[in-house]
Order: sequence, then C-alpha cells, then structure tokens
Amino acid sequence: MAKRKDIPAQTPGTSTFQRPRICVNSYANNVRYEQTMHDVTLVFGQSDMSTGTEIVKQNIAVTVPWSVANSRFIIWTSILSSFELYNGKIPIPA
Repeated sequence: MAKRKDIPAQTPGTSTFQRPRICVNSYANNVRYEQTMHDVTLVFGQSDMSTGTEIVKQNIAVTVPWSVANSRFIIWTSILSSFELYNGKIPIPA
C-alpha cells in the first residue's frame, strides 16, 4: 500500500497526550468484565455499603479490542511485579 504524501510518518514514541477539560477521573474498587469475540468491556464501579447491603454503583465502562487488552495485560503484569518487589506482596481480600 502506497503512503499518502500529505500525511507525515509518525515516529514511534513521539506521541503527545492531552486530556480534554471534560475528561472523567474516577475511583473504582469493583471491576466487571463483559466480552465478545472482538473486544472486552471493563465496567468500573464503587461498592456502597451504606444501606447494609452491598450495592455496586457502576460509573464508567471502557471497551477495548483484545489486542489492546493483551498488550496492557503484559504491561500491568510487569508494573505489579515491580511494585511487589519493592513494597511486598499485595494482599487480595477474600
């Protein structure tokens, strides 16, 4: 496939990232996964125990193709291993 002359080639590692003013920042202590053969959706929420019964208030869902999920899994594994090496094992609640 021929390269278009009006679009300059992107040099790897030179991307600039900018967040728009309306970018959502949130906290989640609960993640639910939904999947299709094409992608996976991570639905983030926060547990609310104020009524005596747990209610998970879901607030953000992000869908990514499996190729992105796989590459991020590799990166997250590396990040978690490094964190635990310096800070000790992360306890996982029962």
